[in-house]
Amino acid sequence: MMRDFVKYHSLGNDFVIIDWFKKPESYLHSILQHDGWKAWVVRVCARHMGVGADGVLVIHNNTQAGVPEVLIYNADGSQGQTCLNGLRAVAHHLVVHRLLPASLSIKMGQRLYTCEVTKGQGHELSRLVTTVMQSPQIEEPLSLEVEQEIFEGFRVSVGNPHFIVMRSADLQFLHRFGPLLESHAAFPNRTNVEFVWQDCHRDDLYHLLVYERGCGVTQACSSGAAATLWLLFSRGLIKANFKTSIAMLGGNVIAWIGEDKLWLQAESVEVFSGALAQGAHIQ
Repeated sequence: MMRDFVKYHSLGNDFVIIDWFKKPESYLHSILQHDGWKAWVVRVCARHMGVGADGVLVIHNNTQAGVPEVLIYNADGSQGQTCLNGLRAVAHHLVVHRLLPASLSIKMGQRLYTCEVTKGQGHELSRLVTTVMQSPQIEEPLSLEVEQEIFEGFRVSVGNPHFIVMRSADLQFLHRFGPLLESHAAFPNRTNVEFVWQDCHRDDLYHLLVYERGCGVTQACSSGAAATLWLLFSRGLIKANFKTSIAMLGGNVIAWIGEDKLWLQAESVEVFSGALAQGAHIQ
């Protein structure tokens, strides 16, 4: 299989990108349908014995849709549906290394996203990426009891599922209850879990802790930030066109809402590129 990779992160959420943009569809299918693909992803994402990442992103050219497409594989080898931090990294990669236009559309899951890539405020390997997406879907409130703790939350879909609880939390609490909520019987396909609360000093700042489906505790989850912003808007806690900072462990994403669309803005950083050892192939 192709050995070369590039590692990126956005807000500390890190990814191994496999660029198969110029490869034929037959090549893509022969590898992704191989029985050893899932185990290979797990090995590559391993923090101490692999490259280390929250997931593997595979870029290819969707000739039918006429746009680049990204396929998401979580650190546990499961296939993801939406990853907006990963989308940011892919847009960065395509503009810098494939010389695509700075404003481009990318397919992820069943949705098309528009991304605008500009120079970042950090070092030369960073880019600021603004993503425009359609409004998420909010379902009825849900009350769950886990280990005698009651969680009043909301289910929100951003192409992937989220369970958002509006209460403060710390990492110890997240490590304890995140996996139990992620795999709760109410979510047969598992869910991302978010705890959100407003900063006591700033109206435009909310804090967010995330237990990500298939990855565990992560530095950031921009699909979770998008779901959270839409939930806050739908409940009248923020107004349209009001720029809000969502603070996560890895940094802040700036987000705002207008005309049933949602904008997210944060930086992507190219970390390093490399080649996997010859023996690190799919077995």
